[in-house]
Amino acid sequence: MDFFISTFIKMFFIMTPFFVLSVFLTITNEATLHDKRKLAIKVTFSVMVIALVLLFFGQHIEFFD
Repeated sequence: MDFFISTFIKMFFIMTPFFVLSVFLTITNEATLHDKRKLAIKVTFSVMVIALVLLFFGQHIEFFD
């Protein structure tokens, strides 16, 4: 069971960028290039903040206890 969960989580994180890219392109289909860039910068900043929080404080966050 642990192998299944570990493999599933790895595959989820490998496939997520492709899913997010397709959703971004679908949602911003009618947006201007300026709006797409602005949204991409906001999303990138948000992801970086979340990644840094998890990097520095992830060991203190208890998901299952």
